[in-house]
Amino acid sequence: MTQGKKRGQMLCAAVFVAVLLSYSAANFYNVKEKLFLAAGKFTWAEASDGISSLETIMNEGIPGRYPLIEACGALQMLQGKHEINTFDLVKDREGYLHSGNFWSGFGDDVQELALRVRRLQDVLNEKNTQLGFVLMPMKTLREGAEYTGIPYNDWSGQADDMLRWLRYYGVPVMDMRAVLAGSGLTYEETYFRTDHHWSPRAAFYGFCKMTEWMNRQWEAGLDPEGICRDLSNYETRMFRGLMLGSQGRDAGYVYSGGLEDYEVIFPGRRGVIFGSMHIRMKNYGRKRGASRRRCWIWKAGETFTRGRPAGCIWVKFPLMSILKIWTSLMVPVF
Repeated sequence: MTQGKKRGQMLCAAVFVAVLLSYSAANFYNVKEKLFLAAGKFTWAEASDGISSLETIMNEGIPGRYPLIEACGALQMLQGKHEINTFDLVKDREGYLHSGNFWSGFGDDVQELALRVRRLQDVLNEKNTQLGFVLMPMKTLREGAEYTGIPYNDWSGQADDMLRWLRYYGVPVMDMRAVLAGSGLTYEETYFRTDHHWSPRAAFYGFCKMTEWMNRQWEAGLDPEGICRDLSNYETRMFRGLMLGSQGRDAGYVYSGGLEDYEVIFPGRRGVIFGSMHIRMKNYGRKRGASRRRCWIWKAGETFTRGRPAGCIWVKFPLMSILKIWTSLMVPVF
């Protein structure tokens, strides 16, 4: 009986090792070209970054990666857990995903950082260049939406300290958090459920207020007629159920609660932009020379594909560049 049990254990171990080695070999074969390309750029001077790059390629090329992510997320939900990947991502009571954070601070001297900004301002002033500090908004937890014991990411305290020191050293400051508080936009209109970035609508409002701030602070004379800040000069389109943010792709479609709507804002008249503009949907399309004019929209069934989105909106901007509208302020460049 004992001998039979040992044989069974050895057989199980052998099968496990065989499956593991086979899966590893399939993983290597799946990403071998990317691995060889990255390995060719490897240098011992930057060994840590090189190893991290190779590890990322292996992890992202695992066969069946996204079904595994979905299975993990579904298991977390069945267990009633409000975190995933050892608190890498956490969820609030309203279904919004946040980053988890056990840190008590960056460990940096905020006063020293503010002083360095002031030194940079002095250097730039000598070159007749102005400097201002704009604090971007952060998707923080709404009051009463937290689960007990979950470490939600929130750097508001450190940001407040930074702003206080910057004001002390005479650096012009714009707190976009306070600006958005007066926008009239709801939390749902300002932030995504499955992504940490602010929405295009909130970014447009931020762009308008930042332009006004620069005009007041330095008499910049930007958009004097208010054409670029008038939303009626733009066309907006809402794409229903087409987006899964970066946090949602890490947690999985099931755990995230499904896809979100995504609003696109683009110039709708010649007064805003000179030249022609068109928008169209294209599946798995790539357009030569348009790599910096893409706006990714994710679609059910191809939610996780990176670099080959199921829905891709191409927007031609001859004289205007909007980069990562969901991440950054919408800045017209003429």
